[in-house]
Amino acid sequence: MQPYLPSPLEIVRLAPGDQSIGFDCRAAIDWDSLRAAVHTLDGSLVRAVQTDQERIFISGLANGTDYLLCLTAQRAGRVVAEAPRRLFRAGRFPGMVVNYIHPDDHTYMPSGRSPASPSLLRLPSGRLLASHDVFWGACDQNLSFVFASDDEGETWRYLSHLQPCFWGKLC
Repeated sequence: MQPYLPSPLEIVRLAPGDQSIGFDCRAAIDWDSLRAAVHTLDGSLVRAVQTDQERIFISGLANGTDYLLCLTAQRAGRVVAEAPRRLFRAGRFPGMVVNYIHPDDHTYMPSGRSPASPSLLRLPSGRLLASHDVFWGACDQNLSFVFASDDEGETWRYLSHLQPCFWGKLC
């Protein structure tokens, strides 16, 4: 199978919350603005925002509902890239969501579609690092993600993905 290949524009971290979705994106292209749109699974637009930030938060969603998140990058008023669409479910979750993958989200295939093998490390500086691999039975399972927090885990940001890497541990 082919390895996971990042897109020129991608959503690298999802953190659904109470009636909301927060997410980080990364672009390997020049852009002026980003447009994020949340749709119901039948295609109806629920919320849309235009921003110049790579960290986006959208509220006013219904808990327990599955949504489709669409992200485009624009330059001079034209769409220059579209990220792979991501599924998520808004709701209350215990603790802090570092990263979320919806059970039906196939973005990271052929590695998998479930976060697994979590690891957490505090560096001497106080920075927290968290990682997880992406798992699904009978898949290649060769992709891991690393995130950082500089505020005791209140907020997290994507650092990198590692490939091939499975069952990697921060130590």
